[in-house]
Amino acid sequence: MFQDTIPVCILTVVFCFCASAQSDSIQTAEDNIDSITSYLDKKPRTALFLGLLIPGAGQAFNKRWWKLPLAYGAYGFAVYRINDTRKRYKEWDNYFLEAVETGQKVTVAPGIDFDSRQIKTYRDRFRDDKDRAVFLMIGIHFLTALEAFVDAHLKNFNIDDDLGLILTSPSVPGPAIGFSYKLH
Repeated sequence: MFQDTIPVCILTVVFCFCASAQSDSIQTAEDNIDSITSYLDKKPRTALFLGLLIPGAGQAFNKRWWKLPLAYGAYGFAVYRINDTRKRYKEWDNYFLEAVETGQKVTVAPGIDFDSRQIKTYRDRFRDDKDRAVFLMIGIHFLTALEAFVDAHLKNFNIDDDLGLILTSPSVPGPAIGFSYKLH
């Protein structure tokens, strides 16, 4: 039964693409200008969406391959911090549980004994560090997506040699203090 539905699904997809291709070819020149503008406007949104969906996909969509190692390096650092602080939190939580159960000081390192209050301070510090690392990961994720969005916008930015700033003297007769500029 499942094998019978596969050709029907493929034919439906092909028919939809053919129908949309036929309707696109009937457009006038003005419609083409609008479609180009809307395509360029959708490109930054696509980069943002892909960047939010998959880490680094916005940079890959913009074909900025050199930014991928930077993005994944930041993600790797955040994952390392999360795992390291989680491991330390579990270690100090075990010390804390042992100190509470026995009611005595616990040896956390050779020659170093802590009571439950001191252990709880360290355990809470590692839990806070783990929470900060999770927020760091979320921040990195949103920053890489935002960077892909801005980069997609700036891809079409005009950087001709004609752009510049020319300083001119004020057009007021006599002594004057002022600043005027002319963009060409």
